[in-house]
Amino acid sequence: MDDSRGRWAAAGVVTMVVGLATSYATAMALTIRESPVVAVAELIIRITPGPLAERLIRFVGQLDKPLLILGIILFLLAMGALAGSLSRHSVIKPIPVWLVLACPGAGAVMVQPGARIVDVLPVVVGFVTLGDRPVRTGRSARHCPSPPRARVA
Repeated sequence: MDDSRGRWAAAGVVTMVVGLATSYATAMALTIRESPVVAVAELIIRITPGPLAERLIRFVGQLDKPLLILGIILFLLAMGALAGSLSRHSVIKPIPVWLVLACPGAGAVMVQPGARIVDVLPVVVGFVTLGDRPVRTGRSARHCPSPPRARVA
């Protein structure tokens, strides 16, 4: 990986961290019981076949949910690096990556017992943050046009 690609990937990871932070902060501000990451973990736990879940729990003990959440976060950071690398050439290219992450997140939130439409707001806030950050952090000065200067009379 060349240095330029590494910087773009790092910018994508930072973008993902900011998106996760805004999503989590929104969930906390709205006093939503579970953040989107936890909702995804809960959904994975629910759809995992019983015998497989029991074997995994025997293997890792009570660390099953923390390890699952850690795995989800590491996956999201890897996807952030991918999106950052894609944004090196175009601000449009990472959008499918963000959508592929946001849609299952929103679905996991909505299948929670007692879920309301407002519970999806943290996912939306995180998605909007993800869509905004590469434009601001990813573009170097040579790729962005300078803003027009005001004329002084």
